[in-house]
Amino acid sequence: MSKANSFDGLRLDRNFYFLIFITGMLMNFIAVSCNGDRMPVMISDSDFAYEDNTHFTYEHLSEVKFGMLTDIITFQININEDYLIAFSLGDCLLVLGIIALIINNIQGWKLHLRGKYND
Repeated sequence: MSKANSFDGLRLDRNFYFLIFITGMLMNFIAVSCNGDRMPVMISDSDFAYEDNTHFTYEHLSEVKFGMLTDIITFQININEDYLIAFSLGDCLLVLGIIALIINNIQGWKLHLRGKYND
């Protein structure tokens, strides 16, 4: 059986999904390593100014290196306290790659089981 499988009408190799995942990891690595080993988080509200060993906040892309690779997708959740959720483009590619690999493998298992029990 070939490693290639269909996903949303496309016939792609499983290595393509792994490449999406690796690209996301590389994007996050570049953002973190070029900004003092911490992931910058873009904010528009100074009330969420935050800094620790792994993250720091900024307001303009010009303040950090490789600003488009940092956590630029943010939204607030107000439950009991205000929480800021932040994602980077690399995070999105990581999740997309993982989901695509899982779906691809599930489709592969179905094809394998269908062939195994239809004989």
